[in-house]
Amino acid sequence: MRNSKNQIILDAAHNPHAAEALVATWHEQYPDEKATLIFGAVEGKNTDKILAILSPIAQHIHFTPINSPRSLTAADYKSALPTNTPHTIHKSLEEAMERGLEARNNLNNPVLITGSLFLIGQVKALLTGSTTRTSSQ
Repeated sequence: MRNSKNQIILDAAHNPHAAEALVATWHEQYPDEKATLIFGAVEGKNTDKILAILSPIAQHIHFTPINSPRSLTAADYKSALPTNTPHTIHKSLEEAMERGLEARNNLNNPVLITGSLFLIGQVKALLTGSTTRTSSQ
């Protein structure tokens, strides 16, 4: 079994088809593990279907806003989430990352960050100490 404690996986599963491919790959690579999932999305991306596909591989979902005027709100996430899915809605990406990494260390499972391409760019900037610009899209 691979040591997944220190793993952070980035995947831009921003539509249902991509989420299905991500879950299939997850089952191949981590057949007996659940993810600490950090997720952020923008309007118009069929988020309820994406979350229905992703939630079975998630130990806990940490929702984060995205630096975009189209970012989903806490209410959007709550209405899109399948019933009884453990989750936390954070006020910032930094907070979601901090809690997600704490969970990874406590549960010894990988962190999976997915959703919007904007989110992936913001996470990469956060992890490398660089900056991103706000998108007007």
